[in-house]
Amino acid sequence: MRLFWKLFWALTTAFLAIAAVSSWLGHQWLASSQHAASRLELLEQLGDEAPRFYLEGGPRMLGRWLRRTGRRHHARLFLLDARGVNLLPHPLPPELEAFVRRAIKDPSPRRHIHPPFIASIRPITVEGRRFFWLAATRLPPEAVRESRRQVLLLRAVLSLAAILLLSWALSRMFVRPILGLRHAATRLGEGDLHARLPQELTRRRDELGELARAFNRMAERIERLIESQRRLLRDISHELRSPLARLQAALELARRAPEGHGREELARIEREAQRLDDLIGEVLAMSRLEHESPTDHAEPVDMVALLREVAADAAFEAEAHGKRLRYALEAECAVVRGNRKWLARALDNVLRNAIRHTHEGTAVEVAARLRDERLTIEVRDHGDGV
Repeated sequence: MRLFWKLFWALTTAFLAIAAVSSWLGHQWLASSQHAASRLELLEQLGDEAPRFYLEGGPRMLGRWLRRTGRRHHARLFLLDARGVNLLPHPLPPELEAFVRRAIKDPSPRRHIHPPFIASIRPITVEGRRFFWLAATRLPPEAVRESRRQVLLLRAVLSLAAILLLSWALSRMFVRPILGLRHAATRLGEGDLHARLPQELTRRRDELGELARAFNRMAERIERLIESQRRLLRDISHELRSPLARLQAALELARRAPEGHGREELARIEREAQRLDDLIGEVLAMSRLEHESPTDHAEPVDMVALLREVAADAAFEAEAHGKRLRYALEAECAVVRGNRKWLARALDNVLRNAIRHTHEGTAVEVAARLRDERLTIEVRDHGDGV
């Protein structure tokens, strides 16, 4: 999942959770607030007397008592039968109808608190008859303002706690991988070529996972390049030591030779100097090859034609040393995309190495076959082997 969607769903879930929890806790806070609770308790206690007035004096006596008591307590009071019907010939307020229906289905005490409006309903059983006592009133403005301030404060505290929790989760999601990347980069910069990011990070399917995989690929390539350079330095020191030793020996012999002699030693010096020049040229060529991309100067190359051209030049050199080069190219054409110069140099190095090591009077055999769009080149010599 991309980082955008992770952030989107994390923030959306957090905001919805904050809204739901703060709304529920705010409602619970209001329900348990002292002023609203005391008002509802007082109105609920009045319901204990209402059935007696109805049973003794009927709807008329009940109506007079409800009006007098309601004015005294600034409330609207109702006595309902077991079906939730008002015992006085007056309809219930529309805002209380749904509240009453829920109470009839589940006959247990209920409170309805939506400041400034609050209401309460509870079942009452007198002489085997069930009634419902319903009381509704409005809180004073100062009490509503105080309750709302408390609710806002509660929601602010909850929001701050949720933001802190979300920040901690996001820091684990984003900051820890970045710190791990910084630590690995520092180790790599200090020379630890084995510094890698853990699989826990490389397995992620987002931009941070892609960054971790790219870092590991980069570190592996750097390690290979440095190791190849180290091997190259070891090989160069070994290869240069032999011609230098022969140069020193030839110079010493040339100094000791009588005047007019020493031509053979000078020729040896010239050959060894040429060998040193060739070695240095190969080192420079390898350095350029390592810094060039495989696709630099890429072009369509006919490998069969290139092999035939390189083999013809190598055959001329083989004849000069009493050796032969035979090639059988079964394929007529095999076009690849690459750097013609480096492909020719690679083929030339392989063929000349085979000619150098095959025994005098023997032949180096070259074959090229094309199978399933795959070109196979084989070079065989008759030397002592490795």
